[in-house]
Amino acid sequence: SFLKLQPQMLRTASVLALVSVAAALPARPTAPMRAPATNLALRGGNFPHLTTATAGVFLLQGSALSFAPQACTKAYGADMELSPVDQMMLEWGGSSFLGIGLFLASVHKGLSLPKALAVALAPTLGVCVRSVAHWTKTTSINAGALKAWSAITLAMVYLGWTEGAGVVDGGDLVKYWSYFMLLNILPVVFAFDKWADAYGVGGMTDRQRCISVNNFVFTQLSSALMLLFAGESIPKALAGVWAGGALLHANALIGQQWKLFRQPNGMASVFWLALSLAGTYSGLKMA
Repeated sequence: SFLKLQPQMLRTASVLALVSVAAALPARPTAPMRAPATNLALRGGNFPHLTTATAGVFLLQGSALSFAPQACTKAYGADMELSPVDQMMLEWGGSSFLGIGLFLASVHKGLSLPKALAVALAPTLGVCVRSVAHWTKTTSINAGALKAWSAITLAMVYLGWTEGAGVVDGGDLVKYWSYFMLLNILPVVFAFDKWADAYGVGGMTDRQRCISVNNFVFTQLSSALMLLFAGESIPKALAGVWAGGALLHANALIGQQWKLFRQPNGMASVFWLALSLAGTYSGLKMA
């Protein structure tokens, strides 16, 4: 299976996730919840361009996957028709991309980190609602699990927008959500079949397993690292986003995923890997 062919890259992602959690655990002063615009003019004013460029890339990619998954795959040279399950999974991936773009754009505009998290979770809430209303009728996805995620996401949107609602510190809320996301990677890596069965989508094709791993391991890792490091500095958050992307596209090349998607070659992954490495390097240099 796909997962058995690539255990090293998947375990690398999970180990990086756990190391990131461990690195964040030592006590330190709570980061200010607000990321003022003055902090964005870092080192000659280059940083805002990296922020807006990263946000723009993820918003465009997320919009394409969310609203036109078939056209998006064809734009990458994939010669195939998507099944309902394929489309549903790509829409979930699109919501993650949109969330990353919205978080960065919100912080860039001066929203506090918890409020930016609330904005970033809006696409996830939207895809949960759409999945319950539409995909439960055309696929075997577990409606109960989707409703549970809808409730969790709605609660997080409320807590984020109210900056903790007086129950939890807003900065801590963002960190706790990043830990939760990192922990959610583990069942996908180490118990994929049980995880898929729990959501009612067992018996996936290799392509669907590939999309699931890209969504719920690597893209989720990007989101989690972004949130984890945003309280320290936005450049570190950007580096986290692109580092997750670099792992995703390195994994795609190693596993020759273009064959699963019937693409002529792996040049799209090469392009995105180079862009992700450049973004990671730029973020670390500015941190």
